[in-house]
Amino acid sequence: IIKHYIHMKLSGVQIEITSKCNFKCNFCPVSGQGDVFPMPSRKQIDDDKFHEIVDAVEDFNLNYFTLNFVGEPMAHPKIFEYMKYVVDKKLPLMLVTNGTLLNFDTFGKLNDSGVKRLKISLQVADKDSFQESRGVKMEYETYLNKIINVLLAKKKGLIDSDIYIDLAFNNTYTPARKLFGLTSGDQHIDNNINHFSQDIKILLEVMIENNLFSLERLEKFSIKKEIKKFQKTVGPRVEDRIFLQIIPGINLSIKNFWDHFAHENNHPVKKVNCKPDKLVVDIEGNVTACNRDVLQNTVIANIYTDNILDTLKKLEHSIDKISKGDSDFNYCRYCKGSTTKRGKVIRSLTDRFK
Repeated sequence: IIKHYIHMKLSGVQIEITSKCNFKCNFCPVSGQGDVFPMPSRKQIDDDKFHEIVDAVEDFNLNYFTLNFVGEPMAHPKIFEYMKYVVDKKLPLMLVTNGTLLNFDTFGKLNDSGVKRLKISLQVADKDSFQESRGVKMEYETYLNKIINVLLAKKKGLIDSDIYIDLAFNNTYTPARKLFGLTSGDQHIDNNINHFSQDIKILLEVMIENNLFSLERLEKFSIKKEIKKFQKTVGPRVEDRIFLQIIPGINLSIKNFWDHFAHENNHPVKKVNCKPDKLVVDIEGNVTACNRDVLQNTVIANIYTDNILDTLKKLEHSIDKISKGDSDFNYCRYCKGSTTKRGKVIRSLTDRFK
């Protein structure tokens, strides 16, 4: 029935199965930053609603399916049961986690679930700012050791999934774009390529100590040069975001960050230039086509008040309007807006040429 009535294309589905997280990152709304993010009333999704959504998207040709939005999915008591349900539906599940709850007791359960992609959100590779950025008392070395243990388990064949280690960087940032006032990135994430290169170097040195990388490779690898090349070629899919293969099955990837809380300071564009193609469901059941909108400004339905067919119809309508530059949400214009008045003028000129 769903396939008969819904004709939109979806690249990804994100379902937040729990609002719990053992980190309080200052770049994440769950930290309560700015007092603008409403604290969730639900701790976890209802079982029947989870299964209903999964069943509804079974026939979509997705690039990925995740069980997170801002919460830590490994904190859900039924995480492995949920994962297996998604995999059994032949959907491309990717477990996105901060990695701290992965251990030898969970590796076998991961394998049993059938998940093929495991993304560890290391995010901050800077030792000096780690505790402030991640909002925990844990030492950076302790956290890194937890991640290294997962990588060593993969190397020993104890984990079937391919692993992607995500680092946060404003990889769409360039000095020219900032000069023209067209981009600023996330205020909490370093966009200094020299700092970021050094952070990656230190991370790779730790991997060398654990026989996951070689000194010879590091000496031949120009990190800064490769980052600049990566900035020009980065893609939206996980496979396209690979920055460096550590060993077969373990990859270092770079994630683009944006500032969730600075959109209102941007100068809006008249015509939205965005091609949304996702189904995102937060812990409260709010549905949007945008995985950037953590502040819930583009909600079009709710899984607890709307039936699944009506929800997907509303999503299809919203995606169509935004793709045509005619978004119903003012938020979209600010999201794609410019960070300075100078940028606003330049945007208006380029819009005329378009």
